[in-house]
Amino acid sequence: MIRRLMIVDDSLSFRKSMTFLLRSIEGIQLVGEFEDGMDALTNIPILSPDIVLVDVLMPGMDGITLTRFIRQFYPDIQIIAITGSMNSQVAQRVLDAGASRVVFKGQSIVNILRALSPVGVRT
Repeated sequence: MIRRLMIVDDSLSFRKSMTFLLRSIEGIQLVGEFEDGMDALTNIPILSPDIVLVDVLMPGMDGITLTRFIRQFYPDIQIIAITGSMNSQVAQRVLDAGASRVVFKGQSIVNILRALSPVGVRT
C-alpha cells in the first residue's frame, strides 16, 4: 500500500533532506512540502495525504494549531510531529492536540523514518 505524505516545516534544509530521503522509501509517495501551517491546511483537500509530518514550532500557524485543525477536519490523517525542542511540555501539547507521535529533530534521521513505520511504512 502506498502512503501519501506531506511535510510541513519552516526549515528549507530539513524539508529538502527529508524529501530526498523519503523518495527512496518503498511505500511512500511525497505529495507536498510546505513551510507554513496555513499553506499546508489549504492544500490538504487537494493533495489528500495519509500522513503529515509537521514541525511543532513554526512562525504563523504553528504545528500544534495545524494538528488541531487536521484532527478536527481530517480525522483519518496520521500526524507525526517533529520538533527541535526537547521540552516535554511542548511534546505533550502536540500529543494532546492529536499527533500520533512526537520525534525530536536531534535524533538520527533513522528514528524519524522509524516513526513512519507504525503507520504502514517499511524503513
